Amino acid sequence: MKLNCSLKEPLVQDMRTLNTNGVCKALCLVAHPDDESLFAGATLYSLSRVKIDVTVAALTCGESRFEGTLLDLATKRKIVKSEFLAACCVLNVKPLLFFNRDVNSLTDADLIAFDVSIAEAISLTRPDVILTHGSSGEYGSESHLAVHNLLLSRFRARNCRWKMWTFRASRQVQNSVEKWTNNNDTASFRVNIHSVKDIKRKAIESYKSMQYEFNRIYAPLSPLYALGRCEYWHVVAR
Repeated sequence: MKLNCSLKEPLVQDMRTLNTNGVCKALCLVAHPDDESLFAGATLYSLSRVKIDVTVAALTCGESRFEGTLLDLATKRKIVKSEFLAACCVLNVKPLLFFNRDVNSLTDADLIAFDVSIAEAISLTRPDVILTHGSSGEYGSESHLAVHNLLLSRFRARNCRWKMWTFRASRQVQNSVEKWTNNNDTASFRVNIHSVKDIKRKAIESYKSMQYEFNRIYAPLSPLYALGRCEYWHVVAR
């Protein structure tokens, strides 16, 4: 059965419909540990349940979350690495962590380092599909945008074998119905997360270092980012 990519955002109840579309290996490429759980946790776990080999590659350790603390860089990275490994264990996916700089303003050298890591992740995993950030960076994150644009350049310019799916994050709720407003990508399909909501919650809660931020920023939006009805995906056209 082929994946339905109509503009009516078909609901994927059973991930086996994707498995039969030639997806045997999946790579989720994100800028920071925790992005995979917030935006794609239910999808990644659901893919793994139907025997798809799923790897999550984070390009940084997300150490900027400790800004203002007295922790040294090695300690920051050690903390987040342990949280990332725990979240990946919950989601039943393989972890791949890179140690590029996590900064608010990326330099050309940072972008080159990101691109090198992306190439390495693709070479190591040889995916059939890559899941990554959307064209808006979800909330305008410079690192998210960089990952999206670097992957899109590879996808469009090279004779790659993989498909590209991007997060279609929601930003508001109206009458308990999710409305996606933060980018112009068409939602190609959506994955119902109801049956795996507890798994997604547990993966998110693996990031103890981010609980303050989750409570302050994401809790009011938790129906969207963490525990909404669906995860939305855009299938990128060549």
